[in-house]
Amino acid sequence: EFATDQANDPLKIRVGQAGTIVEIDDVGDALIEFHDFETPQWVLRAKCANLRKEVEPEAKEVTLLIVPQSRVIMHWAVRVGYGLMARVYEFEADGVRIGRNSALHKGYPMQTQDLKGLTTRTHREIEKWSIIFGKTTEYCAAGDNTLGGKNCQDFVFELCGYMEIDRSQLPWRQAQMVKAAGVGVGILLGPEILAAGIAA
Repeated sequence: EFATDQANDPLKIRVGQAGTIVEIDDVGDALIEFHDFETPQWVLRAKCANLRKEVEPEAKEVTLLIVPQSRVIMHWAVRVGYGLMARVYEFEADGVRIGRNSALHKGYPMQTQDLKGLTTRTHREIEKWSIIFGKTTEYCAAGDNTLGGKNCQDFVFELCGYMEIDRSQLPWRQAQMVKAAGVGVGILLGPEILAAGIAA
């Protein structure tokens, strides 16, 4: 465990945290985007001995995470890769989140589904796509543009398409199930729908 050397608000780096070097200055200090933090952090050359180089695989596994928010609402997220190079991508009321674990895990048993196929998209490419999605898409818990926005399940569906993963493997999205049944989303899910994708 060590502290970064950011002039303002240095952060503690713990064993197992990962990041990407975005710049090395003329004395060997490194500017690193740690996956768990929003702001890149400077690390002095002398402390770089605490870091280990990990090479991102050209092809990575993709896993669907189904994270219950209640007995009714199921939040979806995607994990790309395994081990220290894995990242979880998700979309919720506050926008896109990227980290090592789902930010919306509320203690309910989480389901995982390994999706067939590998993605050759890099984490940088996936992150860029996700950020653009978050900036250009209005969040709505109902999803599927039912009330004029999209939700976490729509995000996963579209992200899998970008990563060239067969989307027919995905479960039915809740909004699609409601449409197929011909029932109004608000009537079927009631007030609990307002909690979908909202971190506690």
